[in-house]
Amino acid sequence: MEANKKILNQDFEVKIPDNHSLEHLHFVFSQSEKRLEESNNSIDFTNSKTFSILSIVIAAFSAISVYIFSNFDINGEYSPKMSTAIIMSIYLLNVLHLISKNVIHIKYEPKGSLPSKMLTYPPKWANTEELHFKTVIYDEMVSYDIRTKKNFEFNSPRVIVIDKVIRLLIFFPFLSALIYSISLFFNLFL
Repeated sequence: MEANKKILNQDFEVKIPDNHSLEHLHFVFSQSEKRLEESNNSIDFTNSKTFSILSIVIAAFSAISVYIFSNFDINGEYSPKMSTAIIMSIYLLNVLHLISKNVIHIKYEPKGSLPSKMLTYPPKWANTEELHFKTVIYDEMVSYDIRTKKNFEFNSPRVIVIDKVIRLLIFFPFLSALIYSISLFFNLFL
């Protein structure tokens, strides 16, 4: 954690909090806490969307699979409806594969730190209890900043996946009609 703090601490103009009042540090800390909570809520919202979309896609895939299994005749004639159902089930499998990337690993940085990391001895340069307390608050703000950035980095690609899947699902009925029309054309003229 110390290495992460040194790397990401470059974003902070203030390196030691001794020039700031406790009230100011508490205010900045509360804002960083809100931002971390917002990043966690964003992940929860993305999870909720993912599972909703997943349930819709699984239901549609199941319905198409039931249709295929109940109507498939290996010795029968070519059926435009059956070929459309098979192609669309493959399409939905690809959509399932894409959305499953959002489910495989869900991680987020929690709010708060372990007491073992916060209950520390004052550094030698912190000659007063107030300065030590300011340092603890400052270190936690830096930690919240790191966690918030990690949360948004983790969630950004997941939001892009959801956007792609929604576009694919919107395109689904049009693609079905197109494939069915092409299948009918081949059935009538070939």
